[in-house]
Amino acid sequence: MSSFTKFLIVMLTVFSIFLCGIVVTYVASANNWKQEYNALDDQISALKKNLASEQNRLMEKEKQLETRIDELLAENNSLKTELTKMEVQVGDALRESRINLQRVSDSTGVIEGLRQTIEGMRVSLDATRTDLTDKTAQLASVSKKLNEINTELDNKIVELDTLEAVNKQLLEKSSDLEKMIGGKTVSTGTVTTIKDAATVIPVEYVAVSENIVSLNGLVSEVDMKNKLVTVSVGTADGVASGMRFHVTRGDQFICDIVITHVDSDKSAGVLELVQSYPKVGDNVSTSL
Repeated sequence: MSSFTKFLIVMLTVFSIFLCGIVVTYVASANNWKQEYNALDDQISALKKNLASEQNRLMEKEKQLETRIDELLAENNSLKTELTKMEVQVGDALRESRINLQRVSDSTGVIEGLRQTIEGMRVSLDATRTDLTDKTAQLASVSKKLNEINTELDNKIVELDTLEAVNKQLLEKSSDLEKMIGGKTVSTGTVTTIKDAATVIPVEYVAVSENIVSLNGLVSEVDMKNKLVTVSVGTADGVASGMRFHVTRGDQFICDIVITHVDSDKSAGVLELVQSYPKVGDNVSTSL
């Protein structure tokens, strides 16, 4: 056998062994590729499902996005409308501001005029205050003189009270004389003086005869403004104009009332011999 043949045999053997290794490797790896294929196919199916799900989700997102875009467009239109209104309002505000500025400008002149008027009034007020101060000083002087007159008047009143007491005594003596001459009616002229009064009233007195029953009553009204006192007896009780009533309060002599006005159930007169002023409810009588 030649060397070449041996070489070929060896090479054939080696090639056979290599080929067997390749076949064995192919056969061994054929199942692995199928499993990988199946795995890959499963992955592809899962990916397709995920892709469909993601596509659905994407479509939902697109719908939501379109809805949001529509909402934003609507808001944008609303904002544009609001902006237009605000621009109109700003324009109106600017016009009103210009008008107000013009009014302020006009008011400045008016305020200046008022300021000048107030200044004039202040000057007038100062003059009035000065005049009032002078008047106050004059009033103080007049008040001082009035106080002096009041003091003198008080002294005169004291003198008048003294004279009234004396006059009362004389009238009592005159009443006693009337009784002594038989109770005849005597007319005598005198004047009625009223304490603190500025006038004198001539009154004709009517003396009460001893044969006439004494008249009694009460003071029913006192009008110190007009110096008149009303008693509760009148012509129905025998009261006549000029009759004298003595006013007493308990045992205290108050004053005399000379009747000047007579009604059927009441009469009124002026005060004389005033020791104190009468009050409603005081007793009156034609005899002490």
